[in-house]
Amino acid sequence: MKKSDRAGYGKSPAFIPIFNKDRQSYAQDLEIIQFIEDKLPSRKAAWLLIDRFFKYVYPFFPYTNESGFLSKITPIIGARDDQTTKLKLKVESRIDLIPVALFLLVIHLGSITLYDCAENPVPEVDTDPDVRYLIENPINNSMIMLARLATRPFMSHYGTAYKMFQIYLFLKIADQYSPGQAEQLESQGSYAIVFQTMVKLALNRDPTRYVDLKEKSKVINLLRKTWHGVRCDDYFPGFTGDDFFCKLVPSNTQLPCFIGESASGVADLEIEKTTISCLLQRTKFHDLYRDLASVAMNLRGNPYVKDLLEFSTKLEDLVKQELGDIDQLLTLTTPQETFPQRIKKATKNASQP
Repeated sequence: MKKSDRAGYGKSPAFIPIFNKDRQSYAQDLEIIQFIEDKLPSRKAAWLLIDRFFKYVYPFFPYTNESGFLSKITPIIGARDDQTTKLKLKVESRIDLIPVALFLLVIHLGSITLYDCAENPVPEVDTDPDVRYLIENPINNSMIMLARLATRPFMSHYGTAYKMFQIYLFLKIADQYSPGQAEQLESQGSYAIVFQTMVKLALNRDPTRYVDLKEKSKVINLLRKTWHGVRCDDYFPGFTGDDFFCKLVPSNTQLPCFIGESASGVADLEIEKTTISCLLQRTKFHDLYRDLASVAMNLRGNPYVKDLLEFSTKLEDLVKQELGDIDQLLTLTTPQETFPQRIKKATKNASQP
């Protein structure tokens, strides 16, 4: 943040704190911004990681639209370029800390895609100069903590807007896939916030029921992908006793569909089509898991082995039908096989979007 910007921060009416109107809050906000800036990567690294997020993370967690995200964050971090100078933030109001928090989580999740499960760099490091640059210039490992810090001024608004819901949803995802950096107590808090906000935002109601959304295809598809995506993500923690979302909430939210650029969450339409195919397939498994869990965990009657075996057989058949041969699934068809093509191979029998 430039000195001139910091000077304006204390004087402009745009910087009047939302909750605390004393002078101390100005200093606290400045400290937060400065602390975040000190740990940011270069401008080039930031944009490369944003690209990796929407290419490799978005297909599995499509809970933000690329165009909407870029429209909010570009004025704050600056336009895309290859400068290797340290990134600076142009924060014009306290509310800008919300997209900053999402940006921090996006680049963190993008950085995870640079390594395999054994924490070795991906093979592209030898052929792609951008990947090599990111490996040689890793981002600070405190992005999750910084995202929490950026949203601290809005603690009382956890469940009042979708943009805040996004933050805590991606915090949950970041904690899940970065266990070494997760803060268990705050992680548990994010589960509770996700649960409450899903209900408060009425994501279990199809968005076409709201007049002001009928012509906003991107928003409609985003809300549908969020509801069904979180609903499917719920089942693993549900079976391990760490459930963060109620399985019994009734819903009439329709499945997302691919209708072209007008409703796509990303600029690459092939990625969007693949994302929806993947989500439709996960929904099939989710519905079967739900039925199996209802029988196995029925407290009003005794579960019968024959019923459990019936669902187990259905699950086995579904795996064969949807995934096919596992060895073939894990083998590259060609050395040039793209990531969307790999996902398509795993969802080749899924319902077409």
